[in-house]
Amino acid sequence: MKSLLVLFLTLSASFLFGQNTRVIANIESEGIPEGMGRGMVFSLPDSNLVKGNFIDSTFISVRFNAKKGDEFFLRLVAPGLKDTSVVFTVEDTLVDLGTISLYNEQSLDEVSVVYREPYFEKTINGLKVNVKGTTLEELNTLFDILKASPRLNSPDDESIEIIGRGAPLILIDRQPIMTNDELKAIPADQVDRFEILTNPSAKYKAQGSGNGVIEVFTTNFELEGYRANIRMDGGVNTNLYPQIGGNVGLSFKKKKFSMSGYGGMYYYSTNSTGTGSGYSTTSDLNHLYSDEGDYNNLWRNYKLKMSYAFTDSSRLNFGVNGHGSSGGSEYITETNYFDADSLVTSRYRNNNGTHKWVNNSAFVNYNLDTDTLGSYFEVNANFTKRVSDYSTTNRNRFFANNTTTLNNIQTSSEDQPNVGELRVNYEHHFDTSEFKLELGASYSVLLNEKKFFRFTELNDTWVEDNSAQNTYNYQENIIGSFAQISKMLTKKMGAQVGLRAEHTILDGYSKTLDQQFMDSSYTSLFPNVGMLYNVSDNISITAYYETGIDRPGFNNYDPFVRETDSLNITVGNPYLRPSYSHTFGAELELFYSYNLSFSYSKYDGERSTLEFTDPTNFVTTSTPWNGDYHEIYSVSVSVPIRAKWVNGWNSFWLDYNNYYFTDIFQRDTYSNINMGFYSYLTFDLPKEFQIMNRFSAYKWANDQRNGNFRHNWGIRLTKKFKKPDLNLYAEVSNLLPPKNKISTVTGNYNYESSEISNFTTFKLGFFYKFGRLKADPNIKESSSGQSDRL
Repeated sequence: MKSLLVLFLTLSASFLFGQNTRVIANIESEGIPEGMGRGMVFSLPDSNLVKGNFIDSTFISVRFNAKKGDEFFLRLVAPGLKDTSVVFTVEDTLVDLGTISLYNEQSLDEVSVVYREPYFEKTINGLKVNVKGTTLEELNTLFDILKASPRLNSPDDESIEIIGRGAPLILIDRQPIMTNDELKAIPADQVDRFEILTNPSAKYKAQGSGNGVIEVFTTNFELEGYRANIRMDGGVNTNLYPQIGGNVGLSFKKKKFSMSGYGGMYYYSTNSTGTGSGYSTTSDLNHLYSDEGDYNNLWRNYKLKMSYAFTDSSRLNFGVNGHGSSGGSEYITETNYFDADSLVTSRYRNNNGTHKWVNNSAFVNYNLDTDTLGSYFEVNANFTKRVSDYSTTNRNRFFANNTTTLNNIQTSSEDQPNVGELRVNYEHHFDTSEFKLELGASYSVLLNEKKFFRFTELNDTWVEDNSAQNTYNYQENIIGSFAQISKMLTKKMGAQVGLRAEHTILDGYSKTLDQQFMDSSYTSLFPNVGMLYNVSDNISITAYYETGIDRPGFNNYDPFVRETDSLNITVGNPYLRPSYSHTFGAELELFYSYNLSFSYSKYDGERSTLEFTDPTNFVTTSTPWNGDYHEIYSVSVSVPIRAKWVNGWNSFWLDYNNYYFTDIFQRDTYSNINMGFYSYLTFDLPKEFQIMNRFSAYKWANDQRNGNFRHNWGIRLTKKFKKPDLNLYAEVSNLLPPKNKISTVTGNYNYESSEISNFTTFKLGFFYKFGRLKADPNIKESSSGQSDRL
């Protein structure tokens, strides 16, 4: 009873610190370009920006937290019109400023908007970036938005990385993505905002968040009416391999119901050529090889997200989404094997492969705002059905001692797990000074039946090899809970402390062998600590410590011996342990733009590959195994470029890696460097032309491979039309096709390879938007932070 009374008094006291205030005004003007007018609330006397929103033709509405008696001013800004400011004092939850007239700027005959500053907010966890109402919204897809954002880079125009941290965990509306192709499916104007979290909260799963988290929120569509868009592009590379894709998107709102969705397809094809050599570190065996291949992939995706607001404080979100691909590859490899300088045998290999990959999900999310300070209660449930099926045919012809030997193998696998998850989160804001408590729990289960088949060709007929196939049942249960508290201790200093606990239960059973191969469980704790010091309004320093886990996947655990072709054997390891990470870091942020970051990370028991080649027959056997540990020293710098006609980001990062192995690897300590430069610049030209220039130069390496410096250069020219709302663009990518050179170090065999698979590609495309919108003056922003806002 006493605990309940204390909680009641605490919650009651929190209401005394502020209230959810709304300022409204009718606007009179001779015309505001759609999406260009802004109303921004600033506090007095310090003139700090509090909140902003669009002017919808004749009306402005802005919600923000304030105490009775606080003074503010509303500034109205629109192209071709004079800036207008109105001072007001908060006396009630609704402030009506009546009618405000905006007049033409007399000294201007023509107005050209060259740059609209995105609004960033630095937090203890990282950086919040608004998309709605900024230049980012003018891009085509979510992938384009992330490439053009601070602290992020795309070195190869395929992946997204946090500079200095690597590939992060990416979530869209609380759901983790399976591949970066999903980012290319979401239209830019359906993105509300995203958060770049270099020090993630304890509420995020420990798995995958060690490199940071990017959490993306798509719009709940605040304006009444509908908005639709269509994007199409296509092209060809210099080897005449085609690429074509497109998607459509629709957003709709009627009173309490809103809906947004999209669907699209993308076809990609290319070819590759390469050469290489390898040598044994324990004998005189070596080999030379060359290969060439063709690849194609057809990608499909869809998403339908709906929301219903029961009241001003409660909302139900639900929907479905899915993506999948199908494709194939064919490549030919010719290899000569030597003992010293004497030719032992020659091999001709023809590989044909097909794949089918599908991921369909359904989700339900309920949000309840528990006060006007931002506190909320959230329940999220989702279910995912995945399909990952592969089939490969390898035809091998060996020639030695005037004798030809054939070895033809066909393998196929079916991997179709079901994944379910339930999460409950509660976030309580005690006041308006970012003093909040976060609590939550989750349960996830993965159920999988995996099948592996192998066939051998005899007399032009594929015969099933019963001794080389297996069927498994695998189950993974993870129970998690977390607590975190954060507070601005003073006006300049804030801190957060969090703890996450996860209990993992694994069970694996071979139906073919009638044998249990896995039955284990373990409990892990993941603490995190963060400190934020605001030196001034434009300078902040953050320091943090975080932990994470990398659990092996079922493919790593699978103990069955797979002969994928006559010279390659893979074996899983049911005794694999998870790897735990510890990261210490510090960041200096200037003007929400300039960033200098340092970090040190240690990964205990990091998973590596135990790979040895038999010197008698050149058969290579690969098995995942736990190494000793891996440490990374990282530094990165991000610098903006801003002028009347150009804006963008330049970034540099460097990682120094040390890999330490156990004796079973028969390898010494291995060190290498990852480093790179990334530049993304947008040039605004007359007549609504725009040039986007993306350039990266980077060096990639891991525990077994060390690559050369590579570059990736792409340019896009865009022409914008206001009526209709249409963008036409022409794009050239891989202007200087890179050659990928890699040195590979294994247990007793080393390789050197050189390959080219990215060729100059030319594309043409368009992006068209249309619809009819009007403001809903009764809309309320969700305190859970999932509604539209600037």
